[in-house]
Amino acid sequence: MKINYKAIAVAMLFPISVAAQSRNDAGLRGDAGATSGFFEASAPINFPNGATGWWHLLDVRHSNPNNYAMQFSGNFYDQDLFFRKTNDNPSTAWSKVLLETNGKVGIGTNSPVKKLEVNGDIFNRGILYQDTNSGLGSAAHGISWYSTGYTTWFDYMAPAGSTNAPSGTAAPADAASGVTTWALRSNIENSPSYGWIFESGQNGLGNAPTVKFAINASNGTFHSVGDGIVDGNLGVGTTDTKGYKLAVNGKVRAQEIKVETANWPDYVFAKDYELSTLQETEKHIKDKGHLPGIPSADEVKANGVDLGEMNAKLLQKIEELTLHLIEKDRHIENMESRLKKVETLLIK
Repeated sequence: MKINYKAIAVAMLFPISVAAQSRNDAGLRGDAGATSGFFEASAPINFPNGATGWWHLLDVRHSNPNNYAMQFSGNFYDQDLFFRKTNDNPSTAWSKVLLETNGKVGIGTNSPVKKLEVNGDIFNRGILYQDTNSGLGSAAHGISWYSTGYTTWFDYMAPAGSTNAPSGTAAPADAASGVTTWALRSNIENSPSYGWIFESGQNGLGNAPTVKFAINASNGTFHSVGDGIVDGNLGVGTTDTKGYKLAVNGKVRAQEIKVETANWPDYVFAKDYELSTLQETEKHIKDKGHLPGIPSADEVKANGVDLGEMNAKLLQKIEELTLHLIEKDRHIENMESRLKKVETLLIK
């Protein structure tokens, strides 16, 4: 085959001018006259949703007169670009092509201010990794969510610098250094570490924060600094709190426990209090096997003991016993006085 190098050279030296043709329907079928080429549309049909006014269209078609086409389109007056393959369907949806703007990509916005800006919701099924410095010097690596006006925010941080670790726990490999009011660190490496919540300074770098909450990933132990509030019931060693605010399945050791109660038995000393006689108490013990007003051993085994209520009942018994002792003491004094009188008469 003889090749015409002169024709090729001429074609390369002189630019080819292709004038845009007019075509309003981007979904026009090949068997209805659609051809490949560059087109302009003033009343766009089957263009991207909301298309009005003047639009560009690049249509690349199969040689057969069908409707399998690859198309690009865009409005005359902005930088948006759309793409689709019709697949024999004139109303196939268009996809917006993501373009860089000064090295930045925007989804839902034409003026991104960061490397990637999304104006809308994000759905993620996998792990989101962040492994670059946040731009705050050695302050932190992390992800931040901010509301408009920065009135509400959340920071996920893997900060760097020194930290005030809780007593008895090892300091993390990297810790907050005063980036925001709060910083969160969570371990995503292979070796177990601590999860941390820091309270950081607000004055920039150099403020060593205080760790407020730490979890040891190797054994599940946690350390909390400061006051805490549990809105609900808390079980220690058990998941069944039986409706109590605190349920402990095991021993409890404390230096001091204060129980508040309003029914303190000073009423025993009131003049109208009906004190049981010792004979009545003796009969109750013989019949029931325990003091009146005090639960039996079986009841305590089944239901436990209310410390506040039991202390009040024990004090009631002590006060009743005290009244009996006072009465017996008077009786003894009276007997001693009478004996002295008898002795005096006998001596005479």
